[in-house]
Amino acid sequence: MASGLVIHIEVGVDKQTEVLSQNRIRIGSSEDCELRIAPALLPITDSPIIELTRTNGHYRVGDFNHSLRMTHNGAPLVYGSEINDGDELRIEHSDLALQFYPVRELPVVAGGVRAQSLQIAPFIENAAIEAAATARRDDAKVFLREFTRELVREINTSTKVIMLLIAGALVGGVLYLGFAGFKESQRIRRLNDEQKNQLTQLKDLVDQTKQSLSQVTDSNQSIIDSMSFAPKLYGKFSKGVFLILGKYQFFEAGTNRPLRYPELQVTEDGAALQTGEEQQQMLTPDGNGPIAEFPYFGTGFHVGDGFVLTNRHVAFEPWVADETAQMYSSGVVGQPRIVSLLAYFPGRRQPIPLRFRQASQRDDIAVCVLNAREVPADIPTLPLDKDSDAATVGKAVVLMGYPTGYDRILANLP
Repeated sequence: MASGLVIHIEVGVDKQTEVLSQNRIRIGSSEDCELRIAPALLPITDSPIIELTRTNGHYRVGDFNHSLRMTHNGAPLVYGSEINDGDELRIEHSDLALQFYPVRELPVVAGGVRAQSLQIAPFIENAAIEAAATARRDDAKVFLREFTRELVREINTSTKVIMLLIAGALVGGVLYLGFAGFKESQRIRRLNDEQKNQLTQLKDLVDQTKQSLSQVTDSNQSIIDSMSFAPKLYGKFSKGVFLILGKYQFFEAGTNRPLRYPELQVTEDGAALQTGEEQQQMLTPDGNGPIAEFPYFGTGFHVGDGFVLTNRHVAFEPWVADETAQMYSSGVVGQPRIVSLLAYFPGRRQPIPLRFRQASQRDDIAVCVLNAREVPADIPTLPLDKDSDAATVGKAVVLMGYPTGYDRILANLP
């Protein structure tokens, strides 16, 4: 069972050792990493390069950046590989090398205590036996008794009376002090009981006050939440709502050739023989004109594990809601087909390919899939409410998406 991990970091001649005991160890240059490495040593700095997780008492390779060529003991790094003593991790084209040594739990060794018998010193034992066998002990008793009698006989009567009075006073004083102490203890006990009752009443009053304050706080928080519902929801889930850029083309039935725009005919003076509108109306699979490609936009919602919820007319039949496709549908003999679906997350320059999975036959809803490994770790998951009464009259609604495509993106720019 591994209780921690010793990581030996080597960069050229520089060496350093770190000891970590977390269940999840992220290695990178960002601030949220448990083991931070200088950004100058890593090809990337915006996310952890690798994550190690402790499962069933062993550390294993978790998520890692697939864009980096990393090797584990000279072989390509594999998800779920176990970390053993002396394992080495290297990044190609980098001087950085990491060696791992799991820390094993040691059994607690408790040494036995050697029992030692108590031995009585010989001289003490001999003295006790001698005292029990001799008659000197009786002689001492007799002397003490006779001495006490002679002392009492020598004391006169008045002295005896005074001593008796003093003894009686002492006894009476002791009895009085004992009785007074008993009464005082009863009074203190009674006061303690009264204070306990008062404290109980005060505690009940404090609990009632806390309950009232909690109700007022909940009421105020409810009002605040109702006023800030949209900003909070947008701040929490807006990064999980992304722009879908799709493209579709028309293909000739039977030959599956894409339809093209005709080549633009010009005169000797360079004037066009046909206008742009006439050219757009004439699509044909023949010629060397550009392929007729129709881009469109939509909105996707990341619902976890790489699954995306969007509209049917976005992921399956975009030409149904496209005015351009409606214009061509009567004059073009061809079948439309989606040729590209890309997901653009907010704040990310590179798109992620999107694949169609399934569409509803009744509602305008479709499900698509992203490559789970390409989905950034900080992309939130939008929860799905399975309650049929989730959307009812009177409930607050927040709209997020890209209904106007580029115009929406430009409007969000500072």
